Amino acid sequence: IETIRPAQIVLPARRDGSTEHEGAFTVLLAAARSAQVRAQLLEYPVWAWWSPARLWQPLLGARRVWRVDLRGYEGVKRLALGAHESQMQPTPPWTQPVLPRGFPEAFCGPEEYLFEMRDTCAAS
Repeated sequence: IETIRPAQIVLPARRDGSTEHEGAFTVLLAAARSAQVRAQLLEYPVWAWWSPARLWQPLLGARRVWRVDLRGYEGVKRLALGAHESQMQPTPPWTQPVLPRGFPEAFCGPEEYLFEMRDTCAAS
């Protein structure tokens, strides 16, 4: 983060119901602040698509909602999803994938929505 000094950072939504996403957000924010990097935060809903009630918190906390047209990239998105083997394939001792059946299809459409949060990675 200190080397790249990004102007924007896209990461899983912190309040979408996943402790891993909350943790990733917390670690990233601390790292950006430690490096004194100011960046626009764009949060990507993951579990909220499976449980739409979880969209309320990102919507209420967003400064703006961005619609990103990704027509023509659906195949690339499927390849990216497939790279998450720990989520898409059974991992012992489980005999089923972690993600529920049908869940990955929510990410294969031609558009995505990103929530621009009111806060930034400004050093505190």
